[in-house]
Amino acid sequence: MKLLENAVEALAKATGANYAEDLFPMLKPNSNGKTKLWTYLPSKFIGEYRGGWYVSYTNMMTLYKKKGPEACKEVLAYPGRDGFKLNYYMKLFPEAFDNVRKITGETDMLGVFGNEHGWCRINTPELRAWAKVNRGRDLFIPGLGTFDIAQAVRSCLAEGKSLKVEELQCMGYYGDFEAAGMLSSKRWQPHLIKYKAQWKIFGFGHRYEFGNCSDTIGDLVHSGDYMNYPPAELYAHIQAGQEQRRLEYVKSNCVDVNRPFPEQPETILYEEYILEPARDKETLKYWGQQMNTCVGGDHYARNIIANVDEIWMLRGKPGHDVPAAVVQLNKRTRRVAQAKGIKNSAIGKRVREVIDVCLRQPFLKSSTR
Repeated sequence: MKLLENAVEALAKATGANYAEDLFPMLKPNSNGKTKLWTYLPSKFIGEYRGGWYVSYTNMMTLYKKKGPEACKEVLAYPGRDGFKLNYYMKLFPEAFDNVRKITGETDMLGVFGNEHGWCRINTPELRAWAKVNRGRDLFIPGLGTFDIAQAVRSCLAEGKSLKVEELQCMGYYGDFEAAGMLSSKRWQPHLIKYKAQWKIFGFGHRYEFGNCSDTIGDLVHSGDYMNYPPAELYAHIQAGQEQRRLEYVKSNCVDVNRPFPEQPETILYEEYILEPARDKETLKYWGQQMNTCVGGDHYARNIIANVDEIWMLRGKPGHDVPAAVVQLNKRTRRVAQAKGIKNSAIGKRVREVIDVCLRQPFLKSSTR
């Protein structure tokens, strides 16, 4: 650490830098790097660094831009670590905390959103949700009716929960927290509304399977047909999909990895892109080396041999500089299991669109589009 400090001091002296921001154009630091520089040189906007948990340059600059330098000074002057993050949030989202106090009647925000260690149990998206709740009725979800807010608050606090919007809604509508995640989901909230009576009977003991259903009922979800099935019937489809996946797993792990690959679809030419399926193990291994990923391993080869998956390489046509990607496609569901760039990097929006158009279709025999 001392060596780094000396290096920053030497660089600042050589360049005439007085503030951390003076070195940003030269060093191009990431968020952590900016915080590190701030520990050695003051910021021209927020002053000297103050050590402590959750004190980062990026967070403090967000507060500076939204609430001004005085808010930053007050946060940095906060004594100790306990409650520091919550105090930061209270300066950044004052309207959210005003709504919490007004609607719940609770005034001790550290008691509501902290724990026994003084840490904060609420985050930015959850505070943005509270900022939209200006009246008690804003907690109610259209189509699900109303609930006793005061009773929901008491129940949440009795269970040791913080008063997040979704936790209050879960407790108010269902008397527990198992619906969390589904109740705020754009996919599942309409289903909960349409089948609200059935969901109260069925319960949320299988919420994990519903929340991670792309490999079991992905076709129903993608088409919107899942809305035609009440929860019990939909769960039966999920169970059938799980059994099919289990059989696929057993099948793929029992095949000889040295067998030749079955016949694959033809190469697809689409605009400036080429999508080519892996036709043999050597090609798959080469792609793994080229992309620096694990796609060249025996697991993926077995899945292809067992007719469980197809593996595709997406690249640009000659003269077109486009990012390459490797795609794992389930043959039964036509669902993309994963699509990754070099070193498992995330793919861009345009590449996702091309994959969706070209591969998630039941008719893959056409070689050109």
